[in-house]
Amino acid sequence: MLDFKSIIPLTIASIKMYFRDTTAIFFTFVFPILFLAVFGFIGSGDSINLEVGYFNEKETDAAVAFDEAFQSTVKIDEEPDNPSRIFSLDNEVTTVEEGREKLEDGDLNAVLIIPDEFTFESGGQVEILVDESNASFGEVAANVVSGIVGGFNDQAAVQQFGEPAPTPFTVTTEGVQSDELESIDYLAPGIIAFSILSLGVFSITEGFIQLKTDGSLRRLRVAPIEAGTFLVAQSLTRVLMTMINVITMLFMSVVFFGMSLNGDIFSFLIISFLGVVMFLGFGYAIAGWAKDGNQAAPVSNIVFFPMMFLSGTFFPRESFPEWLVPVTDYIPLTYVADGMRDIANNGVTIFNLGPEVLGILVWTVLIYGVAIKVFRWE
Repeated sequence: MLDFKSIIPLTIASIKMYFRDTTAIFFTFVFPILFLAVFGFIGSGDSINLEVGYFNEKETDAAVAFDEAFQSTVKIDEEPDNPSRIFSLDNEVTTVEEGREKLEDGDLNAVLIIPDEFTFESGGQVEILVDESNASFGEVAANVVSGIVGGFNDQAAVQQFGEPAPTPFTVTTEGVQSDELESIDYLAPGIIAFSILSLGVFSITEGFIQLKTDGSLRRLRVAPIEAGTFLVAQSLTRVLMTMINVITMLFMSVVFFGMSLNGDIFSFLIISFLGVVMFLGFGYAIAGWAKDGNQAAPVSNIVFFPMMFLSGTFFPRESFPEWLVPVTDYIPLTYVADGMRDIANNGVTIFNLGPEVLGILVWTVLIYGVAIKVFRWE
């Protein structure tokens, strides 16, 4: 029987013990955040390079002049990087429809279209197709083109009127929905899931092995405190610490690294909580079976590293050999990482994650059954 009155004070005592362990604090809070920061900053830089499709038949003087101005913003492979050159042209795109399709597939950041009726006498409208899922890139493209068009307006005014006049050239922007994700949108949920695995397995394993080796767990067996009450308090401590870590990493991913959180935070926290509970079971199973750290360490690594590399936390599982992909579908970490990505990237709720939630629950029941079966007090 659980002593519910003792759970809260035991949990508070366990939290205090946890914060006295500097190693545990480092691997709970500092290490996962550093890990996220490293991946978040990979590939970031001061200059921006937008891959664009460009359609200009150059049949009028204005279209030719626009092309000359536009080419000054285009990167050339043979020249050194120049921050003033924003665009890289995709020369393989030959029609507007092809450009739109590549934009929808996430292979382009924008498509620029100069119409046939583009003259200094009658003006014209530059059309920009941008990726709706990446508003920042679309805004950059629109601002650069607007600057070019602004110069044309001044040129046209002088040519026609000899002084400033109403602007004959304008810019119109159309959003195109793209399925393309930024790297942080894919990586951040995977890294958060990875941190849950790490904390669930190693924090329990190391803590309980220490209790075994110094005899505390054996003495607990004959203490007036029920073992189940003690284990619940230990679990609540780990769950609380891990959820704080999840919230911190999620906040950093969105605010500092630009991760798109299209789903609701509640669903994200629920799938995180289910993952924590499941991976604590792995920690209990290993710590309950092992007699000391020499036995626990290799088993923990055998559990940890295959999950880390095969669950798609850092790179898509679609890149794996064809025969391996169906196997990785059933890895515990896969359910957590895929569920988090579906919520963050696709905007689904916890109620739409039936297969992922079912997979987590099945693994939870199985691993706690194993933990109970192999548990040793010393």
